[in-house]
Amino acid sequence: MRKLLYLNSLSGVIQIILGIILVFISIPLFISVMGSKTYGVFSILLIIGNLNSFTNLGITASLVKFLAEQGKVKQSNYDIFISFMILLIVGFSFSLLLFLFTEVTLFDLFKIPKEYNSNDTLILYYSLLVSNFFLFVGQIGVAVLDSLQKIYLTNILQTIYNSSYWLFIILILIVRPSLPLIGFSILLSSFIWLIILIYFFLKHWNYFEFSGIKENIFFTIRKNLNYGFKIYFSGLINFFFEPLSKILLSNFVGITEVGYYDIILRVKTQLMNLVLKVFYPIIPYISAEKDIARVRLLITDICKKIAFLIIPILIVSFYGANTVVNLWLGDDFTLVAASISYLISAYLLSIIMLPNYQYLTYKGFPGKTIIMQLSNVIVNILLFFFTYEYLAFYAIIVGNIGALIFSTIQGFYFQKKYLNNFVFEKLDEFYKWITIIGLTFFIGHIVTSIQLNKIIQLILLVVSVITFYFYFLRQFKIFNSKDISTYFGQNYFADRIAKILLK
Repeated sequence: MRKLLYLNSLSGVIQIILGIILVFISIPLFISVMGSKTYGVFSILLIIGNLNSFTNLGITASLVKFLAEQGKVKQSNYDIFISFMILLIVGFSFSLLLFLFTEVTLFDLFKIPKEYNSNDTLILYYSLLVSNFFLFVGQIGVAVLDSLQKIYLTNILQTIYNSSYWLFIILILIVRPSLPLIGFSILLSSFIWLIILIYFFLKHWNYFEFSGIKENIFFTIRKNLNYGFKIYFSGLINFFFEPLSKILLSNFVGITEVGYYDIILRVKTQLMNLVLKVFYPIIPYISAEKDIARVRLLITDICKKIAFLIIPILIVSFYGANTVVNLWLGDDFTLVAASISYLISAYLLSIIMLPNYQYLTYKGFPGKTIIMQLSNVIVNILLFFFTYEYLAFYAIIVGNIGALIFSTIQGFYFQKKYLNNFVFEKLDEFYKWITIIGLTFFIGHIVTSIQLNKIIQLILLVVSVITFYFYFLRQFKIFNSKDISTYFGQNYFADRIAKILLK
C-alpha cells in the first residue's frame, strides 16, 4: 500500500514539473506573438472548463468514494453506468445551451471586446466547448482508476494531455499564430486523452456485469445523487471564486487584467499542484479505511507535517516570485509581479487544511465544505466591490487573500469540532513552527537585500533558505524516527531521509 501511495505521489510530481516547464515557455511566447489583450480573451474563454462545475453534480467524487468502499462488485458496475449516463446527458445539454447562447456568453457575461467579435473567436469558443465535453465525460474513467488507487495512470494521462496541449500551442505560435488553430489543437489533445483513458479503464476495471440493473436503477441514481449533490454544491460554489474573479475583472476593470490574473493563477496552480499531488493519493485510502479513529489521527498528523514542510516553499515563493516573474515576462508586468507573492503565500498556508477538507468531503460531512466554499465566495465578492474603485486590479488580490484567510480559520474550527484536535496538539509545537517561519523569513530578507544579479540572487535565496530550514528542523527536533518509519517504512530511502531530518 505504501509503495503504491509513493508511486501515485511521485507520478503526480513529475506531471506538474513538466507542466511548469511548458507553461513557463508558452505564456510569454503567446503574449509576445499575439499580445496581452488576446491572451486576456483566451484566458477568459478558458472559464468554459470551469463551467463544468455546474453540470458535474458531484458524481465523480461520490463515485470514487463508493467504488473504493465496494470494490469490483455488481453494484459498482451499476454506479459506473448510471454515473456515466447522467454526466453524458447533463454535459451534452449544458454544452448545447452554451452553444445556443453564444453571443450572451461571450459579450454579455465574459465582456469580450467587440473587436474580437469574429469567426476566429467563435471557432476557439466552439472548440473549447467540444474539448471540455470530452474531458467532462472522461472524468468517470478517471474516478474508476482513482478508486483502484491507479492514480499514477491518471497522472500519466494528465501529463500526456498537458504536454500535447501546450506543445501544440507553442508550435502554432511559432509557425502560424491563430486562435482557431489553437482551438483545434486543444480539441485534439482532449480527444487523444479520452481515447487513452478508455483503454486504461477497460484494461484495469475488467469486470462488467449489469444483470439486474433495471431493478436497481432508481436506487443507484438516488444513492449517487444524494451524496454527490452535497459535494456538487461545494464544487459549484467554488466556481464563484477564481472563475467569477475573472468575470469581475472583465466587467469592472478590463480584459487585459484578466490575462494578468490568469498568469498569477497559472503560477499559483502549478506550485499548488506540485504540493497537492503529493497528498491527493490519500483520498482513496481515506475512503477505504474503516477505522475512523485511525483516519482522524492520520489527518491531524498530516496537517501538522504539511505546516512544517511548506515553510521553505512559502519563504522562497514570497521573496522569489517577484524576481521569477521579472525574469520570465520582463519588467512590464508590474501588476503580476507585485501581487503574486502575497496570493501564493495565502494559498500555501491554506494547504494546511487540505487533509481536514478531504476528511469532511469523504467521511460524511460534505455539507461543511459547502460552508467553507460559500464563505470564500462571499468574502471575495464583498472585498472586491468595497475596494475596486480605489485598488482596481489589486482589489481581486485583496478579495482572494481575505477569502482564503477566512476559510482557513473555518478549517481550524471544523478540525476541532469533528476531529477533536488542532493542527498543533501542544503550544510548544506551534511556537516551534512560528519560530522556524520567522527565522527563515529573516534569512530570505537578508539574501534579497543584497544587491546581486537576479539569477544569482534567486539561486542564493533557494540554497540559503533550504539549508537553514533543514538546520532548524534538526535543532528543534521537529521529526522523529517514528515519523520516518510511518511514512517511509524501513529502507535505504528512509535512512537517507532520517539522516537529513533527524539530529
